[in-house]
Amino acid sequence: MVETVVTALLDQFKFLRKKKVWVVVVTCTALFLMGLTMCLEGGVYMFELFFFYSSSLSVVILAVVEIIAVQYVYGFKNFFRNIQEEMEIFIPKPLLAYWMATWVVITPIALVLILIFSIIYYVPAYWGSYMFPDNIQALGWLLCMSSVACVPLGIIYAIYKGHRSFKDLFLTSPDFCPRHVRKGIMEKANNSVQGNSNPAFKNDNVDMDKKYAEGKEPDDQHYQSDK
Repeated sequence: MVETVVTALLDQFKFLRKKKVWVVVVTCTALFLMGLTMCLEGGVYMFELFFFYSSSLSVVILAVVEIIAVQYVYGFKNFFRNIQEEMEIFIPKPLLAYWMATWVVITPIALVLILIFSIIYYVPAYWGSYMFPDNIQALGWLLCMSSVACVPLGIIYAIYKGHRSFKDLFLTSPDFCPRHVRKGIMEKANNSVQGNSNPAFKNDNVDMDKKYAEGKEPDDQHYQSDK
């Protein structure tokens, strides 16, 4: 849990990477305080409510949305093209066939079946012989939907903040490339900004900057020496 939260914060807010120790301390303290009520008298009921609604239906719904968005909307072939060509990761054919079978057929079917049976055989939260009242059940459903709601809210925020269409969310960004390629592009862009005495080099950088800003993949000749 701590590693998941810390990694998400450091990836989203890169300026925090220099203060990773403090991020870990603050995260641990916040999680400790939020879980303190579960250690007090009656805390087992709070724990059961969170466990019942936060680790079942919402996780399956998010998994179904993720597998549909990546493998069907964006496309399985596009996804593997990004891995093989842009990230330059070699995938043997047996492993490719295995991933294709699991990600495109087996996993979606299994997740949908789990979701259907979870809804059909839904039982309200309880602890022993005690059934939580309706208002507490409503609180549990609010807890469950709070994580699922992040998907549509995130889509709205990305469209509004980035001034992009819904279709653009399923396209790769210009920096979706191997790290050494991205580093080479950034170094050449910085040299271009600082002003290089070689006009041909400057023109080459300006052309690359335009492609990078337009979301186009740079030509091989621009970063052949970096490979």
